[in-house]
Amino acid sequence: MTRRATPLDDPDRLTEIRRTIARKPSLRRCYERNYRRYAECLARCPAQGVALELGSGGGLARAAVPGLFTSDVLPYRGLDLVLDGARLPFRDGSLRFIGMTNVFHHLPDAEAFLSEAERCLRPGGRLLVIDQHVGLVSRPVLAYLHHEPFDPSAPAWRFEPTGPLSGANGALAWIVFVRDRQRLARAFPGL
Repeated sequence: MTRRATPLDDPDRLTEIRRTIARKPSLRRCYERNYRRYAECLARCPAQGVALELGSGGGLARAAVPGLFTSDVLPYRGLDLVLDGARLPFRDGSLRFIGMTNVFHHLPDAEAFLSEAERCLRPGGRLLVIDQHVGLVSRPVLAYLHHEPFDPSAPAWRFEPTGPLSGANGALAWIVFVRDRQRLARAFPGL
């Protein structure tokens, strides 16, 4: 059963998103730290190819990482591209970097995305996923207090899509990169 998209999925929220980040110093520092990680990772990538951020939302990364192409599944103002991570509009081996912050757990089909990332990244290109940490303290917060769905026992790397931001499994990054790490290595040796 598909739920209706919520106001979270409205691209007209851009001003609200930017205002929230601007007025919360700890949140702003978190984004700044993540964008420094983008820049550090990019320094280890091939010089040729496109550097892409998926799920750019408010589009704040561009100011911190010059030359970064911003994208989202929602048509926010000021983005370079509107795209679906499961169907990237790039040639094989054309990306040198794919970065995402707090996006992976919103991908309804992580396996399709990883396949596209592996196809599009050039040799030596890198994928940087910064997402929710499932740990001793965060697990009960994500399970009982957070507004997004959280299912660490999900057997598959997918969930029923409901909306770009309202649909999620907060445990997805943990499932793919920790719980199922061996499966990930076998399925996507290029990553």
